[in-house]
Amino acid sequence: MKEVILLLDDDLTTLTVLERALGGAGFNCISSSDPKQALTIVAAKSEIAVVVTDLYMPHMSGLQFAQALSETPLGRPTPRVLLLTAQPSMESAIGALRGGACDFLVKPVSTAELVAAVTKALDRARQDRLIHRGRSAGCCPQRPACGRHRGYRTKKSTGARYDRKAAPAAQPL
Repeated sequence: MKEVILLLDDDLTTLTVLERALGGAGFNCISSSDPKQALTIVAAKSEIAVVVTDLYMPHMSGLQFAQALSETPLGRPTPRVLLLTAQPSMESAIGALRGGACDFLVKPVSTAELVAAVTKALDRARQDRLIHRGRSAGCCPQRPACGRHRGYRTKKSTGARYDRKAAPAAQPL
């Protein structure tokens, strides 16, 4: 599945700039200028992994959107949220990070900085999805301590599993 970045801003010019910058970097993007519509889009499209949203919008701020998104039952990990603002303050940055945003960017943001932040958020979203898949398959984070994985270990270099019971005994030195 190809992950999608949802862009949310009440300013259509900003949406166009963001879509061109991220689309030019190879990201698949969907845009919305309405936070309520964006919540509906996220609920309907499981491939949305990251949301880039403006902090200050009419009717619902980026922080309120992030809160509403985290409260929405999706059956999958909540997409990572990046907040953008043209009016930065220490309070808004702290509030954004405490509210669950994974980054806080100041407009105008350079394409390199935006791409780096989205890439980092996308990596975290992929990790969230792997953990979620493992838990939904009946696994637990304490591998190999749980009964399902008893006797199995993962080779760090290849990720391959091997049976500890069938593995050759260590040779004495």
